[in-house]
Amino acid sequence: MAKSKARKLREHKIRSGGFDPSALRGSAPDYSMHERKTMTKQEKWKKQLSKHKKRSLPGNGDEGIAFLFGGVCKFC
Repeated sequence: MAKSKARKLREHKIRSGGFDPSALRGSAPDYSMHERKTMTKQEKWKKQLSKHKKRSLPGNGDEGIAFLFGGVCKFC
């Protein structure tokens, strides 16, 4: 893998006697710091409604679309 431009500049500064900026960086923890929680039933329902807006879900009052085909019938 190739070295990034920033890494090359850091190494050049260190070789030429400059300051190493990576020495100021803190160490990252081995685990995630943000809080996780499970979604409630209402949150899941709202997500489904907003994610699939055009899909008809059960219980939303729409019983489906009836298509009426009008026109000339061959056998009539």
